[in-house]
Amino acid sequence: MPPSLIVKLKSEHFQHPFRQTSIPGKGQGLVASRDIARGSRVLSEAPLLSVPSGAVKSCDIVDAYMKLDQFGRAAFLALCRAPNADLGEISPKFSPEMKHVLFVYATNERGRRIFSQGSRINHSCVPNLEHAWNANIGQGTFQAIKDIRKEDELTISYIQGANWTKEKRQRTLKLWGFTCSCSLCQDSIDARISERILVERQTKLQYLLIGHRKSSADWKQCVEICTTTASSQTVQGTPTRERSLSFLNAAKYSWRLGRWDHAEYYIKSALQHEKICIGTDHPDYIYGQRILILLKTAIAEQDAYKSAKELRNSDDLRELAERWDQYAKWQLNPQTKQKMREPEHDWRLHNPRKAMWWALVDLNREKREHEDPQHVAI
Repeated sequence: MPPSLIVKLKSEHFQHPFRQTSIPGKGQGLVASRDIARGSRVLSEAPLLSVPSGAVKSCDIVDAYMKLDQFGRAAFLALCRAPNADLGEISPKFSPEMKHVLFVYATNERGRRIFSQGSRINHSCVPNLEHAWNANIGQGTFQAIKDIRKEDELTISYIQGANWTKEKRQRTLKLWGFTCSCSLCQDSIDARISERILVERQTKLQYLLIGHRKSSADWKQCVEICTTTASSQTVQGTPTRERSLSFLNAAKYSWRLGRWDHAEYYIKSALQHEKICIGTDHPDYIYGQRILILLKTAIAEQDAYKSAKELRNSDDLRELAERWDQYAKWQLNPQTKQKMREPEHDWRLHNPRKAMWWALVDLNREKREHEDPQHVAI
């Protein structure tokens, strides 16, 4: 193969599959320069600017900007700014230049971070990319959650609004200074009916989970709501990580019902979807794999536990408890292990079901902690 052809192939391989261009009614944006397969990582990028976690203050943003070198500042100021972005009250001590910095940040932040390329991706309530912060590699990733054709605009969702009403989505998006006009926000009768059904399901789920002691029928309804919600999210074109959360909740409630095989199926479904949305190197995916191993172990050990309990064989029970203790030390994070050590949750005196329950609760918490925070008005 000629050397010139090798160089050309290498450059095409490492070149990003998108280009920046002007989008009618949106300003600048990114469009696909070639077909992109579902599950592909379109972009992985270190942040140009990041603000410490916690309440975001104007002074924190200005301080982060001042720490950039001249090239970083130039790249930051080259980003678009929405003149209608909601900044809240701005201190009069800020100069016009610093106010411009705040406008640029409010327009382009992705989970308290600014990316030189990722921040140029526009919003859609039916996105074709999923954005996540990957702590393992210290970069923000943007992965295709749908097959994308050449010249299609690349979009992400700035909000977690798959189960929200149109009014709530539009009210939240005003923080960025624009009104969404995607297919989900069109004033069609079918869209509003589907939206209302989703909201009613979530309201019913919250009612079932709060307060009273749960019966088997209640848990079955919870599982049904979660699985139906996951299907609806796919149909309406929002197969984001919220769909993974629906599967994880279905696994958690199936576990409470004693449907161990169903719980395993839903966790596998969640991990398959997470693989598409965030990739196999993301902390949440890795932790989910560990939980799946723990679940399979629990299923394998359950028969042995039942036999030992029926025979009241204390030696076998003690051996199982020690074995589970080793599994927990390897699989679970400190928060879950501490929870298990509390007297009311002493799973070693009962059975592996409690260990698995707290593992699933923990996985949901891990997912929420690793997700990028929502937009916060300055």
